[in-house]
Amino acid sequence: MWQFSSRMADITDGTSNTLLLGEISWSQMTKYRAWTRGKFQDSRGTLYLLSKYLRFPINSKNESIWNGIAFGSFHPGGCQFVNVDGSARFVSETIDFGIYLALGSKDGGEALQSQ
Repeated sequence: MWQFSSRMADITDGTSNTLLLGEISWSQMTKYRAWTRGKFQDSRGTLYLLSKYLRFPINSKNESIWNGIAFGSFHPGGCQFVNVDGSARFVSETIDFGIYLALGSKDGGEALQSQ
């Protein structure tokens, strides 16, 4: 069985520079999948498994199956994300795709000059 987990100390790119959750709410979405993909429970508690990834530009309305659905919203020009530190940010759909991918990486060592 594969198990992956991260501690706050593993987020070496910085908790304020790493995206944790993103908005997926645009019209005509036909392949919507919830964030939660699995659940494990034992005497220690309950673990919910999350598994979305950045694959397509914001608001591109790409709706490939499984986890590759584009993040997007009804907000003009972008959508909302929550960073690992708990802060929220609006990310423009015109963000450089390389910077967008870097924001989704917890330990890639990318230097983010502008966001």
